[in-house]
Order: sequence, then structure tokens, then C-alpha cells
Amino acid sequence: MSESLRRNVVKAAIIGAGLLGATALLAESRKYDPGASDTEIRIGQTMPYSGPVSAFSVIGKVEAAYFQMINDRGGIDALYRQALGAIWTGCRRLGPAGTGPSFS
Repeated sequence: MSESLRRNVVKAAIIGAGLLGATALLAESRKYDPGASDTEIRIGQTMPYSGPVSAFSVIGKVEAAYFQMINDRGGIDALYRQALGAIWTGCRRLGPAGTGPSFS
């Protein structure tokens, strides 16, 4: 290996280690913008609920109702688990004698 190639490899390794360390430090602090935390995300919207284009307010009301329905059913995590359960049930039906694939 030539000397210049060796220097470039060492430089790349040092830069890579520095970026990896910086990424770990930034991920550790976990600073979020307003409205977000480890357990909650707040979603806002701006809709014309009055005035000349208030006919479009139906969109905002439907969106708010949809998110309320998701929260009433246990939130995103519960919805995700329900979807996985439906997929697992479908896979079991396809397998021989009720056996399905292993997801472990």
C-alpha cells in the first residue's frame, strides 16, 4: 500500500470515528421540538373553519375525528399490534395444519 493511500485511509477512519461519536452524543440528548416527547406527538393543523372557504372545514373535522378514533383505540402502537395480529392470522391460515412462520 502506498504512503499516500495509507494516509487517506487513516484520515477517513479518524473522520468516521468522529462522526460516529458526534452522532452518539446528539442521539443521547433527545431534545425534541415543542409538541413531541418519547411518548407523545402533537399534531396541529390550520383549517378555514369560518369565512368564504369554510366549506373546506369538513376536511379538518374529518382529520380530527380520525386521530381521535386512533387514540380511542389505544394509539398508534395498538393499531400497529392489531395489524401484525391480522397478518399473523393470515399466515397461520396459509400454513399446513395451522402452523405459521416463526417471527422470533
